[in-house]
Amino acid sequence: MNFDTQICYAIGYAELGMREESLQVLAKIEKEYPTHIKTLQLKYHFLVKEEKWEEAARISQEVCRIAPDEAEGYLNASYCQFRLGKVSEAKQTLLEGPVMLLSNPIYFYNLACCHVILLEEVEAVKKMRQCFEICPSYREVAKNDTLLSAIWHLL
Repeated sequence: MNFDTQICYAIGYAELGMREESLQVLAKIEKEYPTHIKTLQLKYHFLVKEEKWEEAARISQEVCRIAPDEAEGYLNASYCQFRLGKVSEAKQTLLEGPVMLLSNPIYFYNLACCHVILLEEVEAVKKMRQCFEICPSYREVAKNDTLLSAIWHLL
């Protein structure tokens, strides 16, 4: 069975909530394609579900190294770093990402969260406004995010 078929099975099982079946297929794939982007992304998916932030961050950073022009690796790596309390690193990872991130509202939302934690209120407000410009529906999401409550009155 070729890689594309195998990874489709693994992803399909994961989407159906069939964790064990997906992990079995993933284990087979990893033997032959350990550094394929799709292999790493699926592995990341399971690590995040298990809250294994250090390992998930390592996998995401590998994705950034292999595919530096892809936004997903940077968003995922920074998310893990943030969860680990490494907020300055999370911010730096986002800032080092590809230019395509500048059209992604999650990029600005996550940067705003980093700025709030780092007590950089002015920058946090700027980033949230950029997020809202790209996707106004994030305004509703932000209203329910307790992390952003410190700046909500400025938005």
